[in-house]
Amino acid sequence: MKEVRMVADQTSVSRRETPGDPRKIRVLMYHRILREEMTPPSHRYWLLTKDFRRHLKYLTQFGYTSITFEDYWLHKHGQKPLPRKPVVITFDDGYLDTYTEAFPIVREFGMKAVVFAVADPDVRESFWDKDKPNSVVPLMTAEQLLELRNAGWEIGSHSLHHRNFSQLSPEEAWDEISRSKSILEYALHSPVRSFCYPYGSINQTVKKMVQDAGYTVAVAAWAGPPVFGKDDFLIRRIAVIKKHHFLVMQYAIKLMSIYLYSRWAWWRIRTFLYSMHIGTAHDLEIIR
Repeated sequence: MKEVRMVADQTSVSRRETPGDPRKIRVLMYHRILREEMTPPSHRYWLLTKDFRRHLKYLTQFGYTSITFEDYWLHKHGQKPLPRKPVVITFDDGYLDTYTEAFPIVREFGMKAVVFAVADPDVRESFWDKDKPNSVVPLMTAEQLLELRNAGWEIGSHSLHHRNFSQLSPEEAWDEISRSKSILEYALHSPVRSFCYPYGSINQTVKKMVQDAGYTVAVAAWAGPPVFGKDDFLIRRIAVIKKHHFLVMQYAIKLMSIYLYSRWAWWRIRTFLYSMHIGTAHDLEIIR
């Protein structure tokens, strides 16, 4: 079957890797999981519940094991081995449907995931989606995040208020990064080690702040090296968006090393063009 050949190709690309090698880690980026089609389809970062279940079924059938960034941290410190084919399933923003739709399916497959939550308890809706019709929706409560945590999920910070760091002073950025960590740790009764840059607002100053605040990893979307483990504070992810109906072949390709390198190369080209004032900044994160 074509699916089998695709997986064989993927295995051959990683033939030099051995179990326990962080280069094998694949990081998936999800946002919203919906039971019905979004109307109008104004938000790219969503997926139907039925397709999400098929994603996890594929991962299970082809030997992937879900881990968290905390598992990776334990591996780095010699306290936990990595599985043969590790995958980190991440959800940005802390939408309520991550709890109502995604959580039961992840549990059904015996997996776990990572949620990057906006920490301020007064932020109860996704105001950052207000320019998209019918997209401002409820977020999870602290109690729901704690339930996920107790079920083996990792909760990371997506800043305090989901603000664009490029529009903030250094003092405001530090507050967003450091205080969000403290608030989440108090609510969860456990350390918060991972951070997700909102809007892809990344520069060297912000990156250093995340390190100084005590996080051990930070994720981007499009930016960062193509191989996991090269830069723990600029982890590239595989974006899963609602472009078309689920195809096994498409999902398999996204998990291949050759795909990660090709997307990295395209990002570098676009970064260069943008720096020359030729390209646009859409879906572009730039380290200066």
